[in-house]
Amino acid sequence: MSKINLQDAKVEFEGEWLSTENITEKINEKIQTNDLKFASLAAALEELKKALEDSKEIEIKIVLSSEEYVKLKKLANEEDDQDCVNKAIAAYIQGGSEPEQNFEAQNATVVKCPRCNEPIEIADNESSNFECPKCGTSGRLKLDESGKVHHTDHFLG
Repeated sequence: MSKINLQDAKVEFEGEWLSTENITEKINEKIQTNDLKFASLAAALEELKKALEDSKEIEIKIVLSSEEYVKLKKLANEEDDQDCVNKAIAAYIQGGSEPEQNFEAQNATVVKCPRCNEPIEIADNESSNFECPKCGTSGRLKLDESGKVHHTDHFLG
């Protein structure tokens, strides 16, 4: 199996990155010179075309904090941002581990908006102020002795 760069639509063949056009040219040159030993080129071309057919291109915009950006750069050990993101995604997909979440979901309180009942997640280490993402209602929750968000369900006591 050859190394394939889906981003640039190229396959590594004998230490050189080639596009489908490059491989086709090399095959045609071999045919014109009666060199019929191009099976490995044809296999690389077939592998590249199959990989391109089986790929899905997505365009995204990622906004990271400065701290997250530095962590990404260290994790991927690449200069180019696109290469960093590609390497991090590939590592996650191949590793199968859960991504580290920036918010501490285990240490969060979920309250319902008093106006529209939309669930609002408030991390315990955040301010006691909240704003509903759906209707824009804002409010303030009480903090307990440790400074964590404390919510008492008024119906349950």
